[in-house]
Amino acid sequence: MSSPLADLKAACTPSKTPSDAESIKHGVSTWFRGLPAATSDGTIALSIGGDAKVIINEGDIRSVEKVGEHYRVEVSAESHFLLRIDKVMKATATDECGCGCEKNSQPSTTQTGVVAREKLTVWEICQRICGIIVVGGISFFICVDINCITLDPNIPPKLQ
Repeated sequence: MSSPLADLKAACTPSKTPSDAESIKHGVSTWFRGLPAATSDGTIALSIGGDAKVIINEGDIRSVEKVGEHYRVEVSAESHFLLRIDKVMKATATDECGCGCEKNSQPSTTQTGVVAREKLTVWEICQRICGIIVVGGISFFICVDINCITLDPNIPPKLQ
């Protein structure tokens, strides 16, 4: 039976440190943190909050740690990853603006508006559907132009 002192001494024993060449070869790491999320074979996914998740190739993973219900995944800083944002929005246009038309307006989760852009002598008028996407606790306001009409003095108007 071991004593608390023996356990502490064993825990304090230094592990094998990598050689200089191993440290250089290992290079710089990046750690992703999140909750497990569904993904395809050969990858792992971490939900990073809100509507976003990070998807990493299994072959790029150097190590994994579990901290509470979250996971920390180490990859090379040179690795590639996929940031996936899934946001379901209603595709119905209304007369509300919410896309930066009014300086003091607060956007709701989904709003629409109308925007007109001049392209040289051609005008394009579009309705907009706007929404808030949350990535890692930070909200981003996104707008999608819909039902665009091109007004060119030389061409009759048509739906795009």
